[in-house]
Amino acid sequence: YFLETCRRKRFDPWMELLIPHPMLDERSGRSTLRIIATIDALRLLALRTKNYRGPLGPTWFDNDGTGYDIWPKPYPPMAAQVGVKREGFTEIVWGKALFASYCQYEDDRGKRVPTWYWLLHGANALAKCAEALAIRRAFPECCHDLYLREELARTMDLPLQLAAAIDPDRFPGVEVDRLGWNPMHPESREQCKLALVFAGMQDSQRRENTIDQFRLMYPEIYRETPTIFYHTIMMAVLGEPRKYGIESTAAVA
Repeated sequence: YFLETCRRKRFDPWMELLIPHPMLDERSGRSTLRIIATIDALRLLALRTKNYRGPLGPTWFDNDGTGYDIWPKPYPPMAAQVGVKREGFTEIVWGKALFASYCQYEDDRGKRVPTWYWLLHGANALAKCAEALAIRRAFPECCHDLYLREELARTMDLPLQLAAAIDPDRFPGVEVDRLGWNPMHPESREQCKLALVFAGMQDSQRRENTIDQFRLMYPEIYRETPTIFYHTIMMAVLGEPRKYGIESTAAVA
């Protein structure tokens, strides 16, 4: 799915303009594969139309509605605004993002507080959200289905959830913080097979066959960038677990 999306958008997957990411579906409790765009991906798609005439802003606003071209305060802004000019449009297309609408939160000893990322980089993150809104409004024909990581209401820390799915009887003595590698980014065939076990693929022959199947499908990626190759396998398996014989997994239950 990820590679198909890259081909459709005419992006080289090694440029990392699009990023495959498993997310937790809050309704079903299962993982689903989502393609996350970078702001550069949206800008490039807009440029390819030959109608993109550049952005205006960003402008940040505090709680009093005062606008700033450079955010000078130690706390995040209330809102951000970015405009996009498109050839043939008589008006500037504006994207306006509220901090309260996009900020991601975490629990800190019973209190709901912004994540460290939004506390430290809230101004830039909000500006990217506003620019993405403006670009999608101005160029829906090529950007309507692409969203930034900052725009998504909830991301799933899948590596930790995968690690938590280790069967203590099958892997005695394995501790989450001592794995030494990210289960979403295996660096070898053996690590990939173990990550597939974490994901719920218990049959050893199925694990071997799955890796070999992808090796036949993507021989160039396997030869040139094995880390991307094994990451692609994990994305595919977690995005469509039933297709790969996984009815349910502890990682996403």
